[in-house]
Amino acid sequence: MRFDDSSATVADDDGNVRSRSDLRLGMMVEIDAGQVNRAAASALARRIRWAARSSSGGIRQHGCVHRAGAGPDGAVTPAPSSTTRFRVAWGPLEPGQVVEVHGILDPANGRVVATRIEAEDAAAVYKLRGAIDNLDTTARTFTINGALISYAGLPAAMVPPGLTKGQIVRVLLQTGQADGVWLPPACAAVCACPRRAAKRMWRA
Repeated sequence: MRFDDSSATVADDDGNVRSRSDLRLGMMVEIDAGQVNRAAASALARRIRWAARSSSGGIRQHGCVHRAGAGPDGAVTPAPSSTTRFRVAWGPLEPGQVVEVHGILDPANGRVVATRIEAEDAAAVYKLRGAIDNLDTTARTFTINGALISYAGLPAAMVPPGLTKGQIVRVLLQTGQADGVWLPPACAAVCACPRRAAKRMWRA
């Protein structure tokens, strides 16, 4: 499917207005479009929104990008057609390097199938998106692919009501752990990621 984005509005996953020139090969995007020309497999894009980036965080182990420093099950697997900002995929990536990963969540296997991996100079916060597991509503903790996250310090208004195992959420995290636990910044909410029936997700 080919979309004409010449008149489309573009926003990132935080809702910030962006330019169509910010779109990159391998990014996952959500598109609101006009009528599809099935014969030409094309449509006029009206709104383009970067689908929530799967993660941004530091590499813990070469060849296995751990989402936001996640545990051993929090791996990112490059798809055969993954795009990186490097000439050789994975080769230049080193432990401690901050990367941003676009990809397709694979909760059943505890991983992200990466479609784009971008190197970043640094990160004020890490971002993690995935399915909730090991939910403890008393201690107010859950895991995402092995990364233990506490939301005990967040007010109820900043946490989606009725969190459930398997629910897809996005969290911002401090760049360091406290006793093995990842904590959101005080001003960051846990955001539910709704499955939009009226929209499709496309790879740029």
